Amino acid sequence: MSIGFLMTGECRDISRLEETARALAGEAGYGISVWEDGMNIYLCPMGVLEVGWKADAERAGDWQVEAQCQSTPAGPGLHKAALEFAERLGLEGTTI
Repeated sequence: MSIGFLMTGECRDISRLEETARALAGEAGYGISVWEDGMNIYLCPMGVLEVGWKADAERAGDWQVEAQCQSTPAGPGLHKAALEFAERLGLEGTTI
């Protein structure tokens, strides 16, 4: 059995999303790596929050963002931390 989550949201400014993620990761002491269409936030040695984005096909200039984490390997503490981080990024169906 595997436990995890998937959250989606919208974003108008990917660079702002990246800046916010870097700031939040720094505050929490998490590692982060960013590339052209996504980023990983390293919450603990066995736990990664994966965030990806792609251009919104229906609205020019907007982005569809998705965050996911399989939290089974590290347990409920990772699940809670990953959800809180994703929520702080604004990925509850809100626009960033």
